[in-house]
Amino acid sequence: KGVEKFYEDFLRGIKGEQYFYVDKFGVNKGPYKKGKLDVPAIDGNNLKLSLDIDLQQYGEMLLNNKMGSVVAIDPKTGEILALISSPFYNPSNFNIQNRGNYYAGAIKDPTKPIFNRAVSAPYPPGSTFKPIMALIGLQDEAINEHTHFGCPGYYRLGRRIIKCHGHTFSTSLQRSIASSCNTYYCNTFKNMMQSDKYANTEEAYNSWREYLKSFGIGKELGIDVSGEIKGWLMDASFYDKMHGEGRWSYANIISLSFGQGELGLTPMQMANVASVIANRGYYYTPHVIKKIANENILKKFKIKHSTCVDKKHFKNYPYPIEYVYNSRGFRDAEWPESVDELRNAIWCIGDSFTVGLGSPLAHTWPYLLQQQSGRRCINVSMDGASNE
Repeated sequence: KGVEKFYEDFLRGIKGEQYFYVDKFGVNKGPYKKGKLDVPAIDGNNLKLSLDIDLQQYGEMLLNNKMGSVVAIDPKTGEILALISSPFYNPSNFNIQNRGNYYAGAIKDPTKPIFNRAVSAPYPPGSTFKPIMALIGLQDEAINEHTHFGCPGYYRLGRRIIKCHGHTFSTSLQRSIASSCNTYYCNTFKNMMQSDKYANTEEAYNSWREYLKSFGIGKELGIDVSGEIKGWLMDASFYDKMHGEGRWSYANIISLSFGQGELGLTPMQMANVASVIANRGYYYTPHVIKKIANENILKKFKIKHSTCVDKKHFKNYPYPIEYVYNSRGFRDAEWPESVDELRNAIWCIGDSFTVGLGSPLAHTWPYLLQQQSGRRCINVSMDGASNE
């Protein structure tokens, strides 16, 4: 599986042939016709991986005895610098003598060691989805860079109350990212779904869905590792079946605005979204191969994929690190002691939020960490992790 399966045709080479005499005991007595009929074998191609061994090993160390994944991408090229899924397994256990028993045991293992979480596990993105929602809102004119919404600490939808985080009442676009304001994105989503440019909610939803697909969400990216899934991004017919055709509105799908509901991204897709923001609106298909023999990577990995969002809307991303750092209370966590110290290691941070459960690290999505030396976008997903 994995890289070997994807590049089998390049790795296999061509089998050779050798003819020789044998006696009645099967002992080799020398080449037949002095080897004139022999065909030399041709070695397969060498593959050069893009993985950064230090980063890969560091990620594996961090995930030791934990369930989760780490994906790191160079946004300038789409090269995957780290690809880790934990718990790990030892490939040598899948030898001819033991693979049957070991595979049966691995399948029954509740931690699923042979399941590649990085490319095969869809998770609700939670608040890491808000920068995407902001960009779509700007492009669709549901908001502009000066839009403010009042947030009393919740968003009321009939009898339903959607709670928000504590912050100032008047919330700007910049503040909505720094404070992770649910109310801001509920209002943004409502404005788009009820826009006069769309005939109905279904048409507005389909437009929103196409924006997401241009970010690489809801479809396979085409990476060179087997097992990739497209994640969860339902089409309108799903909601027709759930609520009745033409009988649903933004109120039924409001949770999508802040990355919940019927929405699931793989860690690979989320890291790729970080690349889109880093590149101001485009990405290259993520890949783990840097070179095949002496040739460059496949042509499909050199194609630039642009989103449906104009480049001008990316101009404020990422927000200044001082603003985000000082606004989010990161000093209470294990972060550097000063903004200057943080800037030396990390150029910007997009979002880092817990999704769902009570534990501070139960399904957590930190992402968009761009180091000044190399511009790396890193996504980390932790499943039900402890506080250690």
